[in-house]
Amino acid sequence: MHVQIGGFIGTLSSGILCDKLFRGRLDVSCFCYSLLFIPAIMCLPSQSLSSTTTSPILLVSPFLLTLWSVFLLGVAINGPKTLSGMVLRTLMPSTSFGLGGGLLGVFAQVGVFCSGTGLGWLLQHYQWMYYITVLCGASFVSSVLLLLLLVTGRPSVKRNL
Repeated sequence: MHVQIGGFIGTLSSGILCDKLFRGRLDVSCFCYSLLFIPAIMCLPSQSLSSTTTSPILLVSPFLLTLWSVFLLGVAINGPKTLSGMVLRTLMPSTSFGLGGGLLGVFAQVGVFCSGTGLGWLLQHYQWMYYITVLCGASFVSSVLLLLLLVTGRPSVKRNL
């Protein structure tokens, strides 16, 4: 349930963050959300969730840390997902929105398949540490790609609307 609450907050905050803080710059907003993913996944406690002891560093119980991490993961995942339609609108010419929407849907389904099948297989045959390492690596790669998009100076939303 905390992922859905975080997703709701991420969906609402993505538009506000993009419009008010970054003046329509989708790339900057998506980059900020991608930077949030790695700390959210790294905050997942490695201890048993049934433990009632508190962490000596963070002074919170592992259960509360897990709830907070899962909430942040919902924010980090659903923020850029909401902006993907606007990114499509910004990058595609107006004569090919249908093609762009179809391609966006295909890539989304391929991503769901790869994450469900590939990461599920990884988790089944290896340990959680490999799973988390792959998630952090993928987040790092997406952050670098978004940083390259930032450097190239792609247009903002308001310029192409």
